[in-house]
Amino acid sequence: MGAGVTLFLNNGCYLESPEKRYSSVRLIFFDVGQGDAFALQAESGSYWLFDAGPPQTNWDSLISLLGPGQCEALFLSHADRDHIGGAGQILSKLQPKQLFLPGLGLFSQKSEGRNLLRLAKDLCISVDTLRLGARLQLEAGLRLRVLWPPPDTAIEGNNASLVMKLDLGNYGVLLTGDIETPAELMLLKLNSEAGISVREEFGPDSPLKSNLLKVAHHGSRSSTLPAFLKAVSPQSAVISTDGQQYGHPHAEALTTLSRLIPENQIYRTDQNGSLILEQKAENQWIVHEMKH
Repeated sequence: MGAGVTLFLNNGCYLESPEKRYSSVRLIFFDVGQGDAFALQAESGSYWLFDAGPPQTNWDSLISLLGPGQCEALFLSHADRDHIGGAGQILSKLQPKQLFLPGLGLFSQKSEGRNLLRLAKDLCISVDTLRLGARLQLEAGLRLRVLWPPPDTAIEGNNASLVMKLDLGNYGVLLTGDIETPAELMLLKLNSEAGISVREEFGPDSPLKSNLLKVAHHGSRSSTLPAFLKAVSPQSAVISTDGQQYGHPHAEALTTLSRLIPENQIYRTDQNGSLILEQKAENQWIVHEMKH
């Protein structure tokens, strides 16, 4: 993969020392129907949002799950409406310090994307693009690695989605956007070819290996290859879906997941509602289901 690029968020992000312990965090998978929206919240109250749900998402209601705190950044995995439809609300109401995208070209091709870029400019919100190899230090012990897409890629659509690994101390969360089989196969190839520098920096585990998986493309049959899931080897998984439109999650994806993950560790926002995972110890989490 190479050393990549190190990025730092504005105002207070810094490199941690090796002996620094990480603070407890909250993970929130919002129930936005057929779409994606996720938050990482640090003990300090600062939080980072990943995707924004479809246009009809009621962020006035969802914000209440976060409580007081500063929105540090909004990451948009790709330009589909069910991921960016609520982004205008987030930019206007929360005014994050930064907006991260997989590429300006993908957003400028669609009117919604162009409107978001204009709104960010009007609100003086910094816009940056991310590619494979980028690393962001969020707070002490909380970092983000970008595993996909590669630089200068011509890939478009779902397979151009940002794939991001959150390292929360020794706990990993893999966010997969809407990638499908072609991107999963390429990620497996990159994973197997990871260089010595990557191994030295991140240890013996593969970059894909994570404790928690945000299942790609809402549990579509075109995603979650058995080989990809084996490389990730998660103990838990979350599927963000309304359970009706497009038939997500598909039976094939659920079967693949159930072969590796206990059924009670496969969560679905259409059945469990918004999910709040609170860290109580290094590897101990409490799951709260916020059903309607």
